[in-house]
Amino acid sequence: MISKVLNFALVILTVTLIGNYFYRLPKYSRGNVIPDIALHKIDGSNVSLDSLADKTLLLHFWGSWCTSCRRENKELVKWYSNFQNKKDSTALSNFEIISIALERKEGNAVHAIAKDSLFWDNHMVELGGFSSPIAEEYGVKKIPTTYLIDSSRKVLLINPSIKQLDKYFNSL
Repeated sequence: MISKVLNFALVILTVTLIGNYFYRLPKYSRGNVIPDIALHKIDGSNVSLDSLADKTLLLHFWGSWCTSCRRENKELVKWYSNFQNKKDSTALSNFEIISIALERKEGNAVHAIAKDSLFWDNHMVELGGFSSPIAEEYGVKKIPTTYLIDSSRKVLLINPSIKQLDKYFNSL
């Protein structure tokens, strides 16, 4: 009897873990073209992906309350700073980071942006969290979630590591 209960519990646990894994996969895969979106920056201005059509973009979904996101922010700041210091990097002149914070209060993201020294220009706050229109459009069900997209909005990398970003940009 106990072994039947344990086997049943193991099956339920396995199904739950597999279901959770597939539920949390990003909506778009490598090679997919993602839709244009209008983004409202924290400085009050607006930007769309189409308005940045000549750029390779890193769409970085994160949250001030997410410890792994905050660690990733530090790595991203270090990488981007080092990458900007490379004088021969023409790829960087056509590259921008767009940070999209999924929050309940805008002030939390603004504070985290300053504290983490996120020095790039494109910061957005989506107050609906995972239920916000942009999170739903891009299938963001966990953070951090990151898409590297080319100038035609085609997904190049999903959740790339710093090493993968280096490899991509050094290959250009």
